[in-house]
Amino acid sequence: MRNFFAFSFLFACQICSAQNLVPNGDFETHSSCPDFLSEIFLATPWTGTFVGIPDYYNPCSTSPVARVPNNNWGYQPAHSGNAYSGIYLYDTSYSVPHSYIQSILSDSLNPGNCYHFEMYVNLGNYFQFSCSNIQVYFSDTMVRDFTNPRFLSRPYQIEYTGANFDTITWSLVSGDYTATGGENFIVIGNFKSDSATNPSFVTYPPQSSYQPNAYVYIDDVSLTPTSCATGLNETDPDASVNIYPNPFTNQLSLEVSNTEEVTVHLSDMLGRQVLLATFSSSATISTASLVRGVYFYSLENDKGIIKKGKLVKE
Repeated sequence: MRNFFAFSFLFACQICSAQNLVPNGDFETHSSCPDFLSEIFLATPWTGTFVGIPDYYNPCSTSPVARVPNNNWGYQPAHSGNAYSGIYLYDTSYSVPHSYIQSILSDSLNPGNCYHFEMYVNLGNYFQFSCSNIQVYFSDTMVRDFTNPRFLSRPYQIEYTGANFDTITWSLVSGDYTATGGENFIVIGNFKSDSATNPSFVTYPPQSSYQPNAYVYIDDVSLTPTSCATGLNETDPDASVNIYPNPFTNQLSLEVSNTEEVTVHLSDMLGRQVLLATFSSSATISTASLVRGVYFYSLENDKGIIKKGKLVKE
């Protein structure tokens, strides 16, 4: 029996049940309220790296520069809760260093195990530039680097490849990582030099007082164990899956050889989930509301991900 599912915009967190290995990933817990910038250390166990000093924002701040939602660099409510952090990604004057947030993980990563990373990023208001250059580096030791006063150069494992960040939307940055084993720390920032960064001039008319940098807020950082699925990987040999046509126009058809319930997730190029639906055996999904472009899908049953890949709407 074919089931029809209309588009539904739901949060990806509704399906997340695994433990978050990033303690205080929402920056809500704090040893005391910030009274100025450069105080990420108050959001225990977050810290910096000695290359740039990250900021911490909380509505409990006694100073207007570090409050939420209004602070030194703009107006932005938290993605969830009340607090968030802030870092520099780019500086056109080559005088302000990049900054990085760093935290110990609640447990060491196991060799060969796979982990799913997520965080949300928003551009500060009072800056002339935006960019999409932000990466994630997992380390077995705490990063303390004095060799380059401008930026950290590290072999990062996850890189955001979406559109440049904006001041309105909290953009989802996500990716999967297969651990080598023993990683105990997570470091977030732009590990590329300013000359290797790809900034864009902001679309609003920048005022002369706006800073010649790209600066972002960060909230809701998470790292959760997941199945090791890459490309079109079928982890359940008993479930033969078809999803067609590709490219598609106004509808997608899905078929599964068994009768188990299967959940389909569809995300756009920015990692934003635009569809979450469950079906048995087969389904026809309307895609008339989708704009043209590339989308990523994953199909899951109670055993995990059975198939994932890329779709194109013409």
